[in-house]
Amino acid sequence: MHSIPSISALLQHSLAVAMKNFAKMMSLITLCLIVVPCSLYFAGAIDLPMVKSIALFGTIGWFVFTPIWMSRKLPVDAAEVEI
Repeated sequence: MHSIPSISALLQHSLAVAMKNFAKMMSLITLCLIVVPCSLYFAGAIDLPMVKSIALFGTIGWFVFTPIWMSRKLPVDAAEVEI
């Protein structure tokens, strides 16, 4: 017999998927904040202090948002490993 998932479980799952998708989108945006200013500097369109400022915000954002969607559960527990 199949059990019917509760509304709460469905909402929790959809919220988790939405959060993961938001984190992926923000990771892409922050990655662009790192790559695009460097390319513009190489082309001579912006100056170095501006590149440093934008790339700093991009780097911080990347380290904040990327672990949210790239995190995974480790398959082996440390108590199960023999040395």
